[in-house]
Amino acid sequence: MHLVTVTDANGATTSCTVTISEPAALSASAAQDSPVACFGESNGAATVTVSGGNAPYSYSWDKSASASASAIDLAAGLHTITITDDKGCKTTATVTIAEPDVLSASATQDNPVVWCGKQWRCHSYCFQVEMILTLIHGTKALLLRLRLPIWLPVCIQ
Repeated sequence: MHLVTVTDANGATTSCTVTISEPAALSASAAQDSPVACFGESNGAATVTVSGGNAPYSYSWDKSASASASAIDLAAGLHTITITDDKGCKTTATVTIAEPDVLSASATQDNPVVWCGKQWRCHSYCFQVEMILTLIHGTKALLLRLRLPIWLPVCIQ
């Protein structure tokens, strides 16, 4: 509370009290809404909650195109959100987006292949074959490029 006294040119005075208030300090916290669905993707989601300061607020996510309190295009890792209130005051919040481990698979051969009375160890190899076809009709040509995977079993004794 402040006391204000005003005196005019004739020496007359008057006083009043003035209370100057301020908003609560601007603060924010962020939480993960959902982790990245598959390893290496950028589809994690998070939301920031703001209190204090002077609404409305603007949001700037460090690694997202979002300009709102929520983002749905986040990669795994730490993200920082800068929040600015209507008077230009700023605060930050951080959130960590999780992701699953890399999906991996392995296979083992339980029994060797028996062919003509002999045991063989077989492996499959995948080759990528590229074919370029040129089709000509009159004065027009059409070029086709095909890429095909071919699985080739290789067996050794």
